[in-house]
Amino acid sequence: MSEKAEGQSPRREKLNVTDFMTIGVFFVIITLVGTVVAFVGITPVTFVMISPIQGIVLGIPTMLFYSKVKKPGMLLIMAVISGAFSLLMALGPYHLIIGSLLALIAEGILWSGKYGSVRGAVLAYAVTALATTANYIPLFFATQRYIADSDIAGKYGEGMAKGMTAIGEHGLVLFAVIVGVTFVTALLGGLLGQKVFNKHFKRAGIV
Repeated sequence: MSEKAEGQSPRREKLNVTDFMTIGVFFVIITLVGTVVAFVGITPVTFVMISPIQGIVLGIPTMLFYSKVKKPGMLLIMAVISGAFSLLMALGPYHLIIGSLLALIAEGILWSGKYGSVRGAVLAYAVTALATTANYIPLFFATQRYIADSDIAGKYGEGMAKGMTAIGEHGLVLFAVIVGVTFVTALLGGLLGQKVFNKHFKRAGIV
């Protein structure tokens, strides 16, 4: 992070082409890595582990992205694009809506730390990582409709459908557990990402 000139904060500048390119590049990277991780969900048990695992793994590329975030709006734009992608993938509007709200909170966290706090960056990442848990909402709160609309029985067999139904019936309790565990793993993933890219953080003036 370059030194600020007195009386002028570079973080108040408008987003430019470079910022949008940064968002685009990291969206592709994070989406590809997240998609690969999602392949672990081949059983009902591992399906509910996708978000917690993504919390750790995605911490590495996402924290590198955060080291380049200097202006308000970058996290929100990333969240909107990610949510729109989920919508296009027929995962419902929950990721878009909840992810955008979480991004606003994360924006506030980074802003309060003047975009120079490692703790703030890690916490902001943990908050935005919860957006992936929104994709579980149909399973836990509209289980039968989700199983039918997704044609899980036809695609993966009756065993998978029964297992997913049994998990979905746990509703709010299991969903709350997934959210909590994802937050914790995301904190760990954020710390891991910061350690991996420590030089980038120091170069950006984030301490």
